[in-house]
Amino acid sequence: MDRKSIGMILIILGVLAWPVGLFVLSLEKPQTLALHLSLVLPGVYLRGLKYLKFRR
Repeated sequence: MDRKSIGMILIILGVLAWPVGLFVLSLEKPQTLALHLSLVLPGVYLRGLKYLKFRR
């Protein structure tokens, strides 16, 4: 697997952390937010910041 694939998987898992964390595991919102950010931020880094770059 390459970096982009692993990054996309981490982003998807980070998004899925909300329903799983809140409803299945009964975590509180700050704990779920920490889980979400710990998956999404490395995923965005590995995937690349092409959506945040400015075009000329």
